[in-house]
Formats: sequence, structure tokens, C-alpha cells
Amino acid sequence: MKNIGFLGSGFALYGYLKYFSLKKCNLYTLEKYKTIIKKRSDLNRIYSKIIFKRNDKELLDHCNEVVVARRPIDQEKFIKNILKKKINLKKYYFEKPLCSNPKKSLEILHKLKKNKFNFNIGYLFFYTEFYKKIIRTCKHNINVNWEFMSYDLKKNKTSWKFNLSKGGGPLRFYGIHLIAILSKKYKKCTNISSEITFKKNIPIRWKCNILTNSKKKIEISINTFSKKNKFTILSGNKSLYSSSSPFSNYQKNKIKDYRIKYIDYMISDLRKKNNYKIYKDSMNLWKKIEDKTKFDYEM
Repeated sequence: MKNIGFLGSGFALYGYLKYFSLKKCNLYTLEKYKTIIKKRSDLNRIYSKIIFKRNDKELLDHCNEVVVARRPIDQEKFIKNILKKKINLKKYYFEKPLCSNPKKSLEILHKLKKNKFNFNIGYLFFYTEFYKKIIRTCKHNINVNWEFMSYDLKKNKTSWKFNLSKGGGPLRFYGIHLIAILSKKYKKCTNISSEITFKKNIPIRWKCNILTNSKKKIEISINTFSKKNKFTILSGNKSLYSSSSPFSNYQKNKIKDYRIKYIDYMISDLRKKNNYKIYKDSMNLWKKIEDKTKFDYEM
């Protein structure tokens, strides 16, 4: 039975830990997460199955696989540490973005590859219904519109998810999912324009226009401060996909997070192939877009 550790107080727990609790694994995480786990009904019911350790070192000493879902700047520090100390476990699961910006992400990605680390990055959009439609059927221009009200913005909560320097914002935290898909479908993208709109110094919207080498026009719009929950994709004049979110019209429940089934798809898929090239292509396109990104400020 494998020993798998979970580092991060959010999706590492209610996403990955919950998922692996349904498998034959020994579950490890940090003592400082005990209160969080007890307060969540989906996690409290598996509390007795979890083995707690005082710090990262203790956890790494007992595990052969580890999930890391921390803030990008903290994930970067963690990866630099395991590279320096050559803590090369059987498998690492990292979250996106890998680091706070594309340049650092590419550097870290290269070092992980060079040092023969076995890892994957959690691009769950690759396992959605709309992804299949884009990859298989879309032959025309693409327009993607994603609108929702961020939980942190709704609650007026200060969060790294809206701090660009820490890897947050509508491009670095949300748009990166779509960039990964585009980089897989279109090998070369040119004539890029990109703009992030700030409201009261908080980045809330991202718009991007791309022309591919095959002359396909791609338009992306993400609004994280919208009164509507809407995710639509147009291919030419045809509606390719329409839902309340990229994960379809999901229903929340207290037993498990709606994204767990996509974790299952990803883990099953990763047994079959190495996604290094996909990650690299995605980060290269991310960098090209960031290099062309301008800022607009609203009052």
C-alpha cells in the first residue's frame, strides 16, 4: 500500500486527499491542518484515516508520493528545496500555475525534467466535456467567455488569487487553464493582444485575442467579478458549448467536491503518458501572452 502526502490547506485536502481516501492508500498531511479538516463535513468523516506529521520533512520521510497544492510562490520554494536535497519520490502532483510567472515556471520545469523527477501538473480542464469538443470538432474561429463571481471577491477577502506577483489574477490563476488547451491545439500563435482590467487595484478581468498560423482567430474573455455564472464557447457562429461553468452544471454536495471525478480522469490518464511537452508548450504560450499584456485601471 502506497503512502501519499498532501501539502496545502485547500484543494490538496478537499480535492486530492478526499479522492485518494477512496483508494487503498495511507494518507499523510500536516498537524496544522487538523482544524480545517475537522470543520469540513466531507473531510471530518475520514479524519481517523489520516496520519499527521509536524512538518514537510517528516511527511516526505514517510511518503513515496506527494500532492502539493500551495500558493505558487510557496510551491516554487518547495520544489527548489526537493531539487536541492534530491528528494526524488516515486511521484509528485503539483498544482497550476507551477510558479508565480511563466519565466520561473519554465526554469523549474526544466530542472524537474533534467533531474528526472516524475511529476504532473493539475490541468483538470483537459478532462472536461468542452475540451473534447474544442480538440475534436472546432475548425473555425473560437470565442471563449467565462463569467463568475469569485468567492474571495464576493466576500471581500484578501487573497493571493488576486495578487499578480504571487501567481494570482484572471490570467495567471484562471486563464492558464485555457492557455494549456490552446497550446495543445494550435502549435503556433502570433499577433497576440492581451489586457488585464483592474477595479480598485484588483485584477478582475482578462481579455486576449490571438491569431494562429492557420489564420484562426481566438478570443478569450474572463470576468471574475460578474453577477452571472456563465461559460460559453462559440465556433464561428455556432454554439459549441454553454454551461454555468467549465465543469458543466454541477451540483454542490457535502460529501465530496465536484472536481474529484476530474482528478480521477487525470490520474488514470497520467498512467499512460508523459505530459512534459504539453506543460512546456503551455508555459511558452503563457509567456508570449504575458509579454504582450497591458493593464487597464477602472475607478
